[in-house]
Amino acid sequence: MSDITQHTDYRQTLAVIKQRIQTSETRVVLAANVELPGLYWAIGRQLNAWQRERA
Repeated sequence: MSDITQHTDYRQTLAVIKQRIQTSETRVVLAANVELPGLYWAIGRQLNAWQRERA
């Protein structure tokens, strides 16, 4: 019985899968970097409004 990890197709497929995972992880990070500043601004506006109401 041969070791599947030694097959060229297996190694190529594994490399493609790893690349897809890395690409997806990068897209997730970029999406979070786009989304979070808007969230922080909204929280800041809410806190600012809350402070003005109590002043």
